[in-house]
Amino acid sequence: MHYKEKLILIVLTLFVAIGIAQADVNLKDGMWEITAKVEMPGMPMEMPGATFKQCLTSENSIPNSKQQNPDCEVIKSDVSGNTVTWKTKCTNEGRVMNSSGTITYSGESFKGTVNMDMDGMQMTQRMKGHRVGDCK
Repeated sequence: MHYKEKLILIVLTLFVAIGIAQADVNLKDGMWEITAKVEMPGMPMEMPGATFKQCLTSENSIPNSKQQNPDCEVIKSDVSGNTVTWKTKCTNEGRVMNSSGTITYSGESFKGTVNMDMDGMQMTQRMKGHRVGDCK
C-alpha cells in the first residue's frame, strides 16, 4: 500500500470514528431549555442567570447563543461517552474571548460548565438544560 492510500484510509477511519462518537451521546434530539449563570471572581453581587431555547441534536450538541453573538465559532469539539467538550473563540469590537466548555448529557437533561477568558478576566458559566419538545 502506498503512502497516499494509507493516508486516505486513516482519514476515512477517522471520519467513521468521529461519526460513531457523535452517535454515542445520550442526547434526545429536540428543543431544549437552557439556563446559564455566569460567575466572576471579585464580583460584589451575584449576576442573574439567563434562559434560552435551542434545538439540540447528536450532530449539533453544543449549546450556544450564536443568535446573540454571530462572531463566535467553535474551533474544536470532542465527544467521549455522554460528555461533549469544545473550545470557542468570539470576537466583539476587536476584543477576543476564548472559552472551553464541558457538558454531560443524561438523555433529556444535561449539566455543564464553560470557562471564559477575555483580556485576562476569568468567568465561569454554569449551565443546565432539559428537553422541552420537538424542534420547530
